[in-house]
Amino acid sequence: MKRPVSILFAAVLLTLLTFSASAAQPDRYIVRLVPAVMLQGTGEDLRPLCAAADLYLAEDAQTLEALDEAGLLLAAEPDQPVMLDDLPEESAGESWHLAALHMDYAVEHEITGAGVRVGLVDSGVMADHPYFADKDLLDGANYCSGGDPDDISDSYGHGTFAAGLILDVAPEAELVPLKCFEGKVGTLADVIAAVSGGVDDFGCDVINLSLGLTMQSDLLSAAVGYAYEHGVTLMAAVGNNSKHSTSGPDRLYYPAAYDEVIGVGSVDEALGVSTFSSRNESVLIAAPGTNITAPALTGGVRTDSGTSFSSPLAAGAAALVLSQTDMTPEALAGLLAATSLDLGEPGYDTTYGYGLLDVSLLTAAAAGDGDALRALLTDRHGAGIGFFEAYYNEEGAMLPSDEGAGARKLFTFTESYQPVCLPIPLPIAPTD
Repeated sequence: MKRPVSILFAAVLLTLLTFSASAAQPDRYIVRLVPAVMLQGTGEDLRPLCAAADLYLAEDAQTLEALDEAGLLLAAEPDQPVMLDDLPEESAGESWHLAALHMDYAVEHEITGAGVRVGLVDSGVMADHPYFADKDLLDGANYCSGGDPDDISDSYGHGTFAAGLILDVAPEAELVPLKCFEGKVGTLADVIAAVSGGVDDFGCDVINLSLGLTMQSDLLSAAVGYAYEHGVTLMAAVGNNSKHSTSGPDRLYYPAAYDEVIGVGSVDEALGVSTFSSRNESVLIAAPGTNITAPALTGGVRTDSGTSFSSPLAAGAAALVLSQTDMTPEALAGLLAATSLDLGEPGYDTTYGYGLLDVSLLTAAAAGDGDALRALLTDRHGAGIGFFEAYYNEEGAMLPSDEGAGARKLFTFTESYQPVCLPIPLPIAPTD
C-alpha cells in the first residue's frame, strides 16, 4: 500500500505556495539526503550540488516524493531566485576606492596575494579583457543548470566588474570564476553548486558572494558551513535594501547574515555609509561601494554602485593576509574587525559594522609589524593615543612577558583610557 504523504513532503509543498509564480523555480527542489546514501539504486535523477554535504537538486515533485517514500529525504526546499547586488550603472568616473582603502603598507612591502586562490561566485568573467592580460585568471567552471561546464564567459558584466576589484587589491591572487548566473537573477541550486565547486573542484582559500536573498535557507546555510569547515573565508554583500527594497534597511540578507560569512557594507566617496547599504547585524565591516570604477564588457571600464562591489574589495584584502600567514576564517574575521577604521558610533554599529576596511592596518597587523602598526594608528587617530602589548598563554591567561606565550595583542586607548578599537591580535614574532 502507498504510504501517506509525509509531514516533511507536505511542508515543502506548502512552502512552495508562499512563493509567487514568478519567483519559484517550478518543480525544482534542493534536497538533503541521508548521509552517504547510495543513489544508484534509487532510480531517481538527481543533480549533485554539494555531494559531500549530501545536497542535491530534484527536478520535479515526483522525484521528491519518491525520495521521501524511500526514507532518504532529510530536508527539502523549493529552488528559488538569487539576486546579484548591483544597481543601475552610471558612466565611467574617477577611481577612488584604492586610496580610501589605504593600500600603502601592502604596496610598499609587496604584499600581493600571490599563491592565494579566490573563488568568484558570479556571472563569469570576460577573460580576454585587457585588464586580465597579466593576471592569474584560472579557467574556473560554469555551474548554471544546463550550461556548458567550461563556459565562464560573462554576458551580464557583474562578474567581470567584481573580478577586477578583487585583483585591484590582490593583483597576484589566483582568481577562479565560479559562474552560476547568466543575468542578474540566478537560482539557489546553482549558487550552492558553485560554492561547493569552489571548495571541492578548485580548493579556494577565499570565496566572494556578491549576491543574496531575503529568505533564510537551511540548505544554503549547509553549503556555506561546508566551505567554512574546510577553511574557506567567505565574503558576501549585505544587500542594497536601504534604497531599492520595500523590506527596509534592517532586513537580513543571506548568505551575508550567516555567522560563517563576513558581511560587507558600503561607503561613499565621503566615507559616509552609502544610501543603499543595508543596516543590520550582518554588517561586519564596510568598504567602498558607491561610484566604483572597474572593468566593463566593452573592454574598457565603467562606474557602478552596490554592496556587490564592496565585498570583492574585502575578498582581495583577505587574500593579502593569507599570502602573509596561515589564518582560520574565524581569526581573519577578527583581524578585519580589529583593524577597521571606526567611522560610526564608537565600537560596533549596524551601519559600518566595526568600521572601514583599512588594508595598511590589516597587513601590518598580519605581519606582526608593531612599529608600523603604532605609526599607522597614530596617523589615523592622532598623537594622543597610547598603546599596550599583552601576551597570553594557550589558555588565555595574561603573562608577564613573551616567554611561553601563545598569543599577543595590541591595545590602543585614548588619554582617558577609552579603547580606540578592538585589541589587535598579532603573531608572536613578526612574519617574513
